[in-house]
Amino acid sequence: MRKFFAIVVLGAILSFASVHETKAQAFNKGTFLIEAGLGLNSFSGLYAAAEYGVTDKLGIGRIGVGASVGFPGFFSGGAYFGPEAYYHFDFAGLPKQLDLAAGLGLYFWTGYYSSLYTYVGFNAVGRWYFTDKIGVALHLGNTGGAGAALGVVFKL
Repeated sequence: MRKFFAIVVLGAILSFASVHETKAQAFNKGTFLIEAGLGLNSFSGLYAAAEYGVTDKLGIGRIGVGASVGFPGFFSGGAYFGPEAYYHFDFAGLPKQLDLAAGLGLYFWTGYYSSLYTYVGFNAVGRWYFTDKIGVALHLGNTGGAGAALGVVFKL
């Protein structure tokens, strides 16, 4: 009888966890978001980005693709643009408002003092949603030369 009860309890916990997991992810296939913000270091400038969820769960997360454009140097007059791909992690126990992702981009940079060149950038992103549609984002990495950027994000 104890084994039967333990199996029923374990089954209930596992089924709750799987239902909780599907509802907990802030970024899913079909999610479309736009984001805009400001760099937080000496390359302070403006950026804008868009991203679209293209996969259902793949491993421990989902994949999104998009693009960004930015003007990181007020004094250099530089600008960058390029496509990006992100892997959004779906760890058990994350609050439903939190979206953690890591990504790569191929960026094209032009500056006031330089011609066009390309580079591969990496980015770690944390997004916290205050509502189902509006949140804040923190980017850490080398996108557009900014080591960190803070922005606002909108799901459409």
